[in-house]
Amino acid sequence: MDCILAIDVGTQSLRACIIDPHLSVLERQQIPYAPQVKSKDRVEIDAEILWDALVQACRKSKQRDSVKAITLSTLCPSLLPMDAEGNPLHPIILHLDRRSHHQAQWALQRVGEKDFLNIAGNLPIPGGISVTSLLWLRDHEPKIYFQKDICFGHAVTFFLKRLTGRYVIDPSNASFTGLFDTVGYGDWDNRLLQPLEIEKQKLPEVILSTSIAGELIEPTGRVLGLSKHIPVVIGANDTTCAAVGADVTQAGDVMNTSGTVEILVLCLDKPLVSKNHLLRTHAYQGRWL
Repeated sequence: MDCILAIDVGTQSLRACIIDPHLSVLERQQIPYAPQVKSKDRVEIDAEILWDALVQACRKSKQRDSVKAITLSTLCPSLLPMDAEGNPLHPIILHLDRRSHHQAQWALQRVGEKDFLNIAGNLPIPGGISVTSLLWLRDHEPKIYFQKDICFGHAVTFFLKRLTGRYVIDPSNASFTGLFDTVGYGDWDNRLLQPLEIEKQKLPEVILSTSIAGELIEPTGRVLGLSKHIPVVIGANDTTCAAVGADVTQAGDVMNTSGTVEILVLCLDKPLVSKNHLLRTHAYQGRWL
């Protein structure tokens, strides 16, 4: 039986499930870990801890030979700078991090509240919208920021680079960067990049959540104990994947999800922006959450 390996990369654990064509879970592996609270406003985790959790989960799987496709659900935002080979240059700065307060204020002054809301759909919240963490690294770790061929992505970008060799990100993750046209369900937007002096080439390619990002490359397949050339679908961030799983896909559908953070989610067929809520794209075009 051909099955899917569904990988959920969370804040406190990684879950890897083998799912059959009828979407029944045949096997579930969960590997716990803990974020590193380095001070009252700094919360990080090493990307290699997340990767090691995936390796452990795959190695424990008794049905991995049946896997014919892979897809991901990932914590977000989760800013990570990587070099040309995909090696992490700094720990992942998590959504609970608040060190970038000054950078958030600077970004708001440069772009303006109106443009942030009408383009990105969100204001630059320290840690919660990852451009503020990117700007913090530029201010405090310039050797990292100005390194040649650097890529600033989220956890999904790190995993997809390891799995397929490509630097990519999906729209739901990009929605929480503050640099993406969330309202227009578009791409990286120069109306945000230019005033913040951020080069587009430092960002991964945006591809739709339903896209095959590539095939599993042979060296990684060997490490995970999986066959090479398995298609890898990029998927979406965790809350967006939960909305898909709960069939919250039509305007007016509501979902409450509880994990590290509790979130009340409303599905929309037109983007609605406000200082009082966050906005992200759905996994399906023409829908927002």
